[in-house]
Amino acid sequence: MGWAEAETDGASLPDARLKRRLSRVLEQLSAQPTESIPAASGTWADTKAAYRLCCGQAQPDTQLSTFLKLDGRPVAQRRMQTA
Repeated sequence: MGWAEAETDGASLPDARLKRRLSRVLEQLSAQPTESIPAASGTWADTKAAYRLCCGQAQPDTQLSTFLKLDGRPVAQRRMQTA
């Protein structure tokens, strides 16, 4: 399991496909944090997937900010408390 899968393991997602998509998007954007989403994504399909995930089009009533909350706290806050 990579770091992105570990970070999203507890995310409340409707299906495994969205969890894989979230992990992939996180890996792509973190590898090139100063690039735009299209540049970091690399392909048109990955760019569309990232925008759908961010805008909640992947699944009704879901957005990236919702995915990144575990136990009601943002991931970064949880990480700082355990460090």
